[in-house]
Amino acid sequence: MEIIQKLKNKRSLLYIIIAVVILILALVSFYVYNQFKKREANPVNKEIAAPTKEPLKTNPFETKTNPFKDVKTNPFR
Repeated sequence: MEIIQKLKNKRSLLYIIIAVVILILALVSFYVYNQFKKREANPVNKEIAAPTKEPLKTNPFETKTNPFKDVKTNPFR
């Protein structure tokens, strides 16, 4: 009560009340969000993805054609 008596300006008291209400709403919404959020827990030794049956035989990032072949300002000349 002493704090309220020291605050003579009603606006500052209103701002403090609004800030406390926003903080309480944020904490409640965070708690509710964590209660209903689905979590996937994998065991420690389990692989995240299934291993590939056959490794890639070609490099998908390697290009053998010149994309600037028909352009007049060819940077590969």
